[in-house]
Amino acid sequence: MFGRIRLPKSNGKPLSATLNQGFTILYWTMVINGAQSQGGDPIENPPGWAAMPEPFKFDEQDDSDHYSVGFLAQSFSPFPQYIKPTFASSVAWPNALTQHYRSIEPPDWDGSESTTNQWTIIPDFTVSLQLWSA
Repeated sequence: MFGRIRLPKSNGKPLSATLNQGFTILYWTMVINGAQSQGGDPIENPPGWAAMPEPFKFDEQDDSDHYSVGFLAQSFSPFPQYIKPTFASSVAWPNALTQHYRSIEPPDWDGSESTTNQWTIIPDFTVSLQLWSA
């Protein structure tokens, strides 16, 4: 799977050595555990989500209005995948941005990888700012 986080340049960027260090990509895959009793009857074992390693992140080339962070994840599971980009808790942002509420839209993505050995392209995530209201 390939995804991208876009940040409008007017919003600034994280105070980290690389842009991608300002984000953490949380990634889960659905796990379905099938089991049978000794008599051959299926045992009820509901599916669940298993945390996966963070996808590979990299800074992409900027365009005229946006900074971009790309990420790649590969899973050989035919079951649903779940991706949630977040702001890295250990990375500061410019003081001007602390008066705003930062969000990533959409907040997450779920779906399945292509079964045709082609990359699944996740729609872009975008960082947005909103002023704190009193």
